[in-house]
Amino acid sequence: MNRTRFSIPSTFKLNPLTLGILWSIACVCSSAYLCSRAHSDEPAAKFLERLKEAGYYDQALKYLNLGVQRNRIPESMKADLGLERILILQLSLDDVRTAKEGEERLAAIEQGFKDFLNTSPEHPRRSETMLKLADMYLVRGTKLLTDADAESKKEGGQAKSTELREKARIALQQANESFGSAVEWLKPVLEKMQGANVKPNETERLALREKMRTEYRQGEILQAITTRYLAESYPPKSPEWTQNLEEAGKKLDQIAEKSSKQPGAKYLSLLNRAQVQGLLGQVDAARATYNLVAENDDTGLFRTWRVQAVAGIVRLDSSPASKKYEAAVARGEEQLRMGDMRDRDRPEWLDLQLAIAEARIAWMNSLDQKAEEGKFRNIRREAREMLQLVAKKPGPTQAKARDLLKDLGIETKAPDDSKLPEVKTLEEAMKAARSRLDRADEGDATIKILERQL
Repeated sequence: MNRTRFSIPSTFKLNPLTLGILWSIACVCSSAYLCSRAHSDEPAAKFLERLKEAGYYDQALKYLNLGVQRNRIPESMKADLGLERILILQLSLDDVRTAKEGEERLAAIEQGFKDFLNTSPEHPRRSETMLKLADMYLVRGTKLLTDADAESKKEGGQAKSTELREKARIALQQANESFGSAVEWLKPVLEKMQGANVKPNETERLALREKMRTEYRQGEILQAITTRYLAESYPPKSPEWTQNLEEAGKKLDQIAEKSSKQPGAKYLSLLNRAQVQGLLGQVDAARATYNLVAENDDTGLFRTWRVQAVAGIVRLDSSPASKKYEAAVARGEEQLRMGDMRDRDRPEWLDLQLAIAEARIAWMNSLDQKAEEGKFRNIRREAREMLQLVAKKPGPTQAKARDLLKDLGIETKAPDDSKLPEVKTLEEAMKAARSRLDRADEGDATIKILERQL
């Protein structure tokens, strides 16, 4: 989930990982709320949750349908039955086998959310449903923006790119309105549940209040992030582009300021605020905001955001506006040394490596090749080696790494393993063996992915 492009070189984005983080928080709160509601019917609720956690979505749907047929659904679950079916269907999207099946399932999920909202104006899970519907629009809009970017790079693809951006704008406007509606609906509900209005022994209402507070924060952050993406559906530097970015930045500032007791909301808002500042060309302000995120030494999700912030700093410092190439590479390498080999295959670490390679290329291009030939060649080699590592790993950074290698005059075609490599030394033999082992590992990973899809 990288979409965001600075006005200076960047590939940063609110990626699926970030969206997944937000929704995982919501799911934890939602599960706690459901468990508190279904305490007297614990076995049924627990069994359904275990099926979902294990990824047995078809079995979970069958369990619900069988319970309805045999009238064995607990009373506490009946009010949520229709919504629960749609949520399970949404979880099962990764298991669809064809694009057509995926589109049909998405349409069914969207209609299911709309039907639930139309028939359940006061349901306690209404805000959760509104956020999930908005998230569907957001994902649709960002996907269309990515497709528009790809079309714009093709010869004669500008008309198609413009068409896709217009479609993206519609989806993002729907997302923006849906997130806003969720926040507006939650505001008076939470006001009625403040302080002593919920007693300490009302465990169900306490859990519901905490869940709704989380959803309120999510709705605010995601609405601001959506506004930022909405800017990208307009031509860069246009009045609409600038207006949406400035509005997004203002909202993210406000959220960060009032979230001192919610560090997750604070640092996620700051990370996106820095990206907006970068898009607006506010390099110094963006660097300062990134540093606030990068200096947080908490673990877990904060570590992921720290790596993303450092990648942002690397791109800022290696931009034409800064030209701090050596400092950019040093900052990125310093962060890279803090991760182990397993870390380096994670999306945020791959993006950091891509940012370092981009910084080296920018540095190399700033040199006088004839006067500084040795330095030029060393920087080029280091950039090439890092890009080759990134290009081996599936994900959003792979295509970008391959494009940069192509710009360096290096093709990344699949090697021919039908013949044994010709080697003259033990060192060459070890290098060839490692290369084949790497490709075998990649092949195993690809097979596993295909097995899940077929």
